[in-house]
Amino acid sequence: MEVLVYGFARGPGQLPEVMNVACGHLHLKLRALSETPSFDGFDAVVLPFDTYHPWDRDGAAADRLTELHVRAGVAVHRAVAAGAAVVFIYQDCFAHYTEPGELAARSLGGMVLAELGLSACPLPGPEDGLQVLAPAFEPFLRRFGISESYLEVQDSRRELQPLCRTRDRLLTGVAAREGRGALLLLPGEPRRRSLAFFSSLGEGLAHFRAGVECATGYLFAEERTLLQEREEARKRLGRLEDRLERFRRCRDLLAASTANPGRRLPEWFATFLGMKLSPAGEEEVFVFESGVGGVAGRLSLGGDNPAHALLALSEGRQEPSSPPCFPGELPVLLFLHDGMPQGRAGECLRAAARDAGVGLLEPVDLLKLVEENDLAGTGSRLSPQALVRVAVRRSADPPGL
Repeated sequence: MEVLVYGFARGPGQLPEVMNVACGHLHLKLRALSETPSFDGFDAVVLPFDTYHPWDRDGAAADRLTELHVRAGVAVHRAVAAGAAVVFIYQDCFAHYTEPGELAARSLGGMVLAELGLSACPLPGPEDGLQVLAPAFEPFLRRFGISESYLEVQDSRRELQPLCRTRDRLLTGVAAREGRGALLLLPGEPRRRSLAFFSSLGEGLAHFRAGVECATGYLFAEERTLLQEREEARKRLGRLEDRLERFRRCRDLLAASTANPGRRLPEWFATFLGMKLSPAGEEEVFVFESGVGGVAGRLSLGGDNPAHALLALSEGRQEPSSPPCFPGELPVLLFLHDGMPQGRAGECLRAAARDAGVGLLEPVDLLKLVEENDLAGTGSRLSPQALVRVAVRRSADPPGL
């Protein structure tokens, strides 16, 4: 169990500013107030109630206490929420010397005391025969428990667990659950036998945390079923989010590809259709492969003027000297990255494509191919015949389809 003892090194002859001690299963790490208040990663944190109270500080240092309190307070609550037991140790709470408002404003323990709706009141004299209400702390309180003040509930909306009290039933120790951990206030005086003090307190905190885990670890039968259902629903939601993200990426990357199809379209084909587009040696012209390798067809980019691009394709197919790497009988497709022109222009383009034997493709056709491929469950690779079939159908479709 990792225990941080923070802020008890106050001067020469007292605890060293930095010390690590192993006591059985306890690992005590003693650190001075000069270190940054960071309490993450500890099972328990022990602090003096008067942490940051400017007893020995000049006015200039006192002016910086507010920011330091807030930062340390956040660190305390973060450690508690993560499951740590954070305990403030006091002997007198300064109830004899300090007004409650000043106590809350100028010490970290006083600030926590006010958050819990408690105030510190003086006892007529020191008491060390305290009644122990939490068995986990009995060995510690029997040896080191001494208090000159008691805690009075003012306006607490928290569920508080009494830990110890005086013979007159005045509260001297308390715990408040928060998140997975707890905030505690306990009386004690560590200046003599410091190592024994902190190891005994650490043992008490270990038993206290084990009791909390034992009580909170029980699961009702229906609760266990509901937790399992929630975990299955979370996994299913994760799978759904992955699928939705794939569709979003498919649309977004295709839209980006249409802005620069010569460079990005081959990447999109490879990612979402599993089909390889290779440069054909001409600007904005590609060939796509068959399932067994080799050229299966030609894909040209329509550019900003698809009618001119179609005319160039038609003239190229009519030339007797067709390149040997691309036989004339293989399908030729024209990709309209801005979509089919509307109205009369679209009708003319579609008719010219049919006459020239050229298939037309719009971005939406590619998205439909992805969808059909997913529904068929044929994997990520698309057959060239499916691409040609969609392009031929687009050439033959009446306007508006």
